[in-house]
Amino acid sequence: MNSIGLSLTALMMLIMAAVMAPNIFVLNRGKVLRNIAIWLAIFVGLGLIYQVMHWPPAEPVPVKHEEPPSPVRDNNDGNQGFTPPKEE
Repeated sequence: MNSIGLSLTALMMLIMAAVMAPNIFVLNRGKVLRNIAIWLAIFVGLGLIYQVMHWPPAEPVPVKHEEPPSPVRDNNDGNQGFTPPKEE
């Protein structure tokens, strides 16, 4: 993604957050700290799982390179393998 597309995406996300923020704050009145703690615990848990699983793997998986198929010989004799129907 080029820098212009990334900048426009970030700008759209900020605008979307600004439009949604007032309603979110009204819905979370009195529960903000609890919700922040829950989301922080979720992100910390995901980070620990990511660290324990060693993702991505330390050793890359070897890629098997197959030889390309041999080229098809074209005799160019005009016969394309088509047999016209017989007349009866």
